[in-house]
Amino acid sequence: MILFKLIVVNLVICGLSTAVFAGEYEFKGKSFKLLKFENLPPKAIEKDLSIFSGTYPSELSLQEFQSPVKNQSERGACAYFTTTALAESLIKKKTGKVINISEEYLIYYGKAVRGDFDYTDGSQAYLNLQALGEGGFFLEKDMPYGPSWFAKGLPCENYKDEADDTPTMCYAHVGPGDEIKDRVIKFDNLIVSNMAASSATIIKTMNQTMSAIIIGLPLHPEGWNGETGECDYNEEYRRRCKEDPQAQCGGHSILLTGYNLKERKFYFKNSWGYDWGKDGYGSLSFDYVDKYNTTGTVTADYAGDVVIPANHDQIATPASEEVRVVIDQSSDIKVTMTGVFKNLLNKVLYTSTFIAFKKDQLLPIDDANADIMPVPENLKPEYGSYVRGADYILKNGVDTILVDNNDPAVMDIPSVVINKDPNISEYFLRVSAYIHDDIEGWNQVYRVYTPIGL
Repeated sequence: MILFKLIVVNLVICGLSTAVFAGEYEFKGKSFKLLKFENLPPKAIEKDLSIFSGTYPSELSLQEFQSPVKNQSERGACAYFTTTALAESLIKKKTGKVINISEEYLIYYGKAVRGDFDYTDGSQAYLNLQALGEGGFFLEKDMPYGPSWFAKGLPCENYKDEADDTPTMCYAHVGPGDEIKDRVIKFDNLIVSNMAASSATIIKTMNQTMSAIIIGLPLHPEGWNGETGECDYNEEYRRRCKEDPQAQCGGHSILLTGYNLKERKFYFKNSWGYDWGKDGYGSLSFDYVDKYNTTGTVTADYAGDVVIPANHDQIATPASEEVRVVIDQSSDIKVTMTGVFKNLLNKVLYTSTFIAFKKDQLLPIDDANADIMPVPENLKPEYGSYVRGADYILKNGVDTILVDNNDPAVMDIPSVVINKDPNISEYFLRVSAYIHDDIEGWNQVYRVYTPIGL
């Protein structure tokens, strides 16, 4: 069993490839790390009119073969997510089974075992597919996707992302424990195929294989509409990315799942959760793909069978019991939580406390009627945007985490960040517990609002 006990005051993060800077894509209060921005000029387009000859259907959708949309959260792991998404769709197409492949294990195997991109969060889909075929895969329920380890309080908080002395562990995390090693599923019959990254080749290959296709692209956040899923990139966006390092540009890996010849656009599955685009899906033009693809194009298939456990979809719901919260205001605010948290095999347990207040003083405090105390502007670079305390606990190989008085979850809020508003008469501590996975990112398993005097 591997145990990490970690305490943080603030969590803010987000990373694609070989340029000077990488950005974050922000949507509905969430940040998604991009790969480093590559300032590459547009490629010349070689028109292939054969796709409009009537040989191919005017529209094709492979969405019926796709697994549920996932959420890469704050790690720059998009190419790992497109890799598992492609593999899951292949298995669903052939067997009808909807499975959830562990990105955490794929990341560990690629970086720690093979040494692929062991100096960064990023990766390349072609190498990831090779790793998948070589090392097999675990299910998400056995090796769940974890948060970034560069956050304060986590093992790599004192290292810088992509610095020369940053150890591989900061990106790879830890491998499977002895208690689950026999659950690896072989996938050595996986066949990986590179292809020319042109819209015509992609359309022809989709029709020949009826399989989705992975591609990497640069983006400017303003060109990616999170409400509609409609995406664009052009020379104006590229100029702005080049001239403004604060533009939050970067690279991103997506899974193309169909096309429309009349509208000259592709449909794709993203890894930014169901809230983004049309239930996690978006669209972009043929020209975008033809001119600006950055990392090649890849798809895959497999021969023979993949043995999926009969209980692959039997996932126990995380639960909390006997939770007790103690507040100490003798100096700073110290919140201690104890309790029993079940069905957390290899998951990170994260506890947090925020100072909250009512939006409407006439209504009771709850998630719909709560706002959060901001940190004073001059302290935000050090403490983040909101007044909070937090604690992380990771116990690999343990299904039930007992948080008792010998080793409680401790959340400290330093008094220096408390920013009391004289117009607000009543404050509360919002105390929560979460777990992390590849679908929702952070999932709430406990929450309570407790009045507090300031």
